[in-house]
Amino acid sequence: MHKDKPPGIFDFAERSIRHLIGFWLIAGFLLSILVHFGLLLWRADAKGPAETNRDSDALEAKTDARRSPAASSPAASVAVRY
Repeated sequence: MHKDKPPGIFDFAERSIRHLIGFWLIAGFLLSILVHFGLLLWRADAKGPAETNRDSDALEAKTDARRSPAASSPAASVAVRY
């Protein structure tokens, strides 16, 4: 008995529409991951080595400058009263 070979992964005419949609959804998802990773690398390279070699004190000062002031809390002695 002769058995035909099953259709290949790219034989969309021989397969169902579900196969076609699933194939392109997976292909688009993988492509989007590659694009996001490429953009991440491109932005990291665009900043250059000067951005990554900052000392920790300058980084902390920059972070503190952006941080919104916290609500004032009562003094420790007031908070512990019974």
